[in-house]
Amino acid sequence: MPTLNSMQPTKTFRLSEQGFDVFALRNEAVEIALVPELGAKIISLRNLATGCEWMWHPPAGRKLFRNRLGDDFATSPMTGWDECLPTIAPCDWKGRKLPDHGEVWSVPWEIDLNAFQRGVLNTSVTLAVSPFHFERRIELCGDEVRLDYRLENRGNHTLGIWLTRDGWNGYHHIALEPANGAADILTAAVKAGHGGLLAPKEKQSWQVKLRIGL
Repeated sequence: MPTLNSMQPTKTFRLSEQGFDVFALRNEAVEIALVPELGAKIISLRNLATGCEWMWHPPAGRKLFRNRLGDDFATSPMTGWDECLPTIAPCDWKGRKLPDHGEVWSVPWEIDLNAFQRGVLNTSVTLAVSPFHFERRIELCGDEVRLDYRLENRGNHTLGIWLTRDGWNGYHHIALEPANGAADILTAAVKAGHGGLLAPKEKQSWQVKLRIGL
């Protein structure tokens, strides 16, 4: 396997699949591709040394299509990696009706084309129901995929945040205060260093690293 110092710079490429623009990065070890229009869904993550594809798709093949805010997640393409913010289960929270699997998987995201030319997949979305702006930045470093996230509270009230970082072995979670009002869950998360308060105009950042060459 090539060493980190011998790796060539990240290459970018853009293509169309089933009518959707796909943006991708590739180096000697890893290739990753996403579709901004479909919630910045990551549709492919491949180990180029082994050919292993880490993103699941149905046995009949990957089918891409649009959803709308409020759709049942079970009606989605059910392939690849989706971001789910600010909830998984649909619920009502402080007068807001939060849809199944959150607000960001079913809507188009913006992509920074200048960053893409520099070998970075920087996508972002402003939520329609919750007062959040969400950004994800993806870079390749050898056989490692680095995902840097940033969440901004654009509302007028302080919000409780529950954040865990299980990375490749599970999920990384970020959520509002539990919809059922079980504040003890949030309190326990804060004590464990996984939660806190996000004041108006404040931003929270975190990073996830995936080693694909293992």
